[in-house]
Amino acid sequence: MEYIPWVVMASGLILLFFYSVFHRSYLQSALNSSLTVDLVMRVILSLVVVGAALTVVLSSKYEVGTERWAFGVIGTVLGYWFRGK
Repeated sequence: MEYIPWVVMASGLILLFFYSVFHRSYLQSALNSSLTVDLVMRVILSLVVVGAALTVVLSSKYEVGTERWAFGVIGTVLGYWFRGK
């Protein structure tokens, strides 16, 4: 179970890579709106990152430094979504 956060983070990075490669061509033509594609990718990536961080926080098997990192990630994602425009 110790490897689950790393697998989740790696899959998020892979997803981000494919998003950047196929964003202009396939995804934009499939959804016909770059705003929709951007929003969907932001939500998916946020869920992946928060999922990995919550796994670390809730499992209580990790060191204090790792838990601090996880709480920092959760705070960063919440700050991103609650920021004012």
